[in-house]
Amino acid sequence: MACITYGIAVPSGLFVPCILMGSAVGRIVGELARSSFPTLDVHVGVYALIGAASMLSSVTRITITITVILFETSNQLYLIMPIMATVLMSKWIADQFNISLYDMHVELKCIPFVEPDPPQWMQGMLTNEVMVSPVAQLKEIETVHNIIQLLQKTTHNGFPVVTNSDGTYHGVILRNHVITLLLTRKFEDGNGNLLTSNDLIGKPPSQELLAPEILTPSQQSKNLPIKDVLPLLEDVGKDVALDMRSYVDTGAMTVKPQCPIARCFTLFRGMGIRHLPVVDKQHKVVGILTRKDLMTDFAQDLY
Repeated sequence: MACITYGIAVPSGLFVPCILMGSAVGRIVGELARSSFPTLDVHVGVYALIGAASMLSSVTRITITITVILFETSNQLYLIMPIMATVLMSKWIADQFNISLYDMHVELKCIPFVEPDPPQWMQGMLTNEVMVSPVAQLKEIETVHNIIQLLQKTTHNGFPVVTNSDGTYHGVILRNHVITLLLTRKFEDGNGNLLTSNDLIGKPPSQELLAPEILTPSQQSKNLPIKDVLPLLEDVGKDVALDMRSYVDTGAMTVKPQCPIARCFTLFRGMGIRHLPVVDKQHKVVGILTRKDLMTDFAQDLY
């Protein structure tokens, strides 16, 4: 039952199955104790309740909440101390083997969870020791062929954008935004003529922008498939360019290579960012940090 309810794509959870499993095992132990010691007044229901507390604590590693829930369920004041002792002992024993089931699920789903503090092995480290380098980046005005080739080679969700003139950092653009610009053929002028780098460099960005709702993500948003833009490799020439200056997030945060990792953790958790470019004194992109680079090492429970 636990495998089915937790494995299928429904919001079922494991709380009730854990209660059923724990209470069943506890009831079995209680029945064995009553048959083995017929002269004693054995309450098998208490064994079932203690078994449920033990199973819940060992699976979820929650202590106070489970104690309160089971006390309110049973409404038996004299059972608080046995439940507390069982919960604490179950958690201590389970911690000797692995992390909680929910933290295992976070790890299996590769969810980039960032803890309040960096993992122990990152303590005292600087950004240049953790950042990814070299960086896959785009120019403000880039040819369509180069953009599609970069999308094919990487699965990154965002890219730093540098200027065409001196290669200094300008901002960040998301992968879905780049694909959307390609699909809407923003490399054409208003008359359907293809634009090249010579037509765009040195001129101000186009004032005809896409509607905000086209680029705004929703709760169901996922990475757009790249297969829809692959035909452009044959439809347009190698000199056809895309002007991304109007769609770059020029306010994206950056850090220096000597920035402590602890400060980067504060930015990721407090601001909810996913990409953090690393720039040097010349404002050149030398690396990048993502949530996946700073996610927990799952060596212990997250909470």
